[in-house]
Amino acid sequence: MTDDDVDAFTRLMELSDNELMDLLLVRKEPDGLLDLPQVHVLLARIRTA
Repeated sequence: MTDDDVDAFTRLMELSDNELMDLLLVRKEPDGLLDLPQVHVLLARIRTA
């Protein structure tokens, strides 16, 4: 994993379960402090796995 991957993963793991599930199931998109390219890239990789 790159440093950007680790940063994105850490940010996602700090979310509540419900917030993370909403992002994984594409019920919402990252906003605020999560609206970063590396977070979008990691979510896309997870969603297609």
